[in-house]
Amino acid sequence: MHVTNRSIFHPHPHGTYRIAVNDKVESTTVYLYDEIGVFGVMAEQFVKDLEGIKTPRIDLRINSPGGMAFEGVTMYNALVRHPAHVVAHVDGLAASIAAVITMGANEVQIAPNAFLMIHEPWSMVVGGVDELRHEADVLDKVAGKIVETFVQRTGASQEQVLDWMGDETWFTAEEAIAAKFVDAIDEEPNADGAKNLFDLSVFARTPAVLLESKTPPTERDLERVLRDAGCSRAQAKSIIARGFAAEQREAAVPEPQKELREAAPVPKDAVAALLAKVDIQLATARKETEA
Repeated sequence: MHVTNRSIFHPHPHGTYRIAVNDKVESTTVYLYDEIGVFGVMAEQFVKDLEGIKTPRIDLRINSPGGMAFEGVTMYNALVRHPAHVVAHVDGLAASIAAVITMGANEVQIAPNAFLMIHEPWSMVVGGVDELRHEADVLDKVAGKIVETFVQRTGASQEQVLDWMGDETWFTAEEAIAAKFVDAIDEEPNADGAKNLFDLSVFARTPAVLLESKTPPTERDLERVLRDAGCSRAQAKSIIARGFAAEQREAAVPEPQKELREAAPVPKDAVAALLAKVDIQLATARKETEA
């Protein structure tokens, strides 16, 4: 099964990236509510859009789990060299390389219920010992530059920043201000930006509140998964319809029988559970198509 365009952070459709100029034409708001990199916002597009902004102020509203390090560094540098006064607003989450991007602003504000997270950079590599050692050296260099960025913003020592990164530290709004990553609480946060759009289970120390707030998948989400798996749109809709019909029949089962069925283990993830139920239907649909 080949599944295309699947990010580790996106169990659902991608977030939002857009630019809005206010009525007074004094400031421009950039909404960065997505992953950084190939599955979300690419640096090339971000930099081009930023270069086109001529207002004296830019409000960068962020809700991002991070993503590709060098894409994020490019975006950070673009913010630093822009002549406008940039105010970064952490509306929901600024994690990983998204935290670095945030540091490119002239000032940073954070919503009372938002988080900022920093950790050591990751990489994926396949090869022998020489390739692995080389990749480790590269990661050390990347980490070193990220440490410099955080030290410059916070005034903390390199040792302190390295400890925070090594511990995968999740800062609440108050903690981020105390550590001087953030300047102040945002008095007018964007409530929509505080929603957790991402699967953060890939991280080791994600706060429970962020793991529990994932939005349940919609029928459209499930249809996208099935179409990525090779189904036609009609097949996907048919499978989903039969799957939800099965759910309704399950709900109508008398209590004694329902208790027997509930004794069997059920996958926790809603998407995995539904796909498991329709797996046979998927195979059947493909056979029908081939016939």
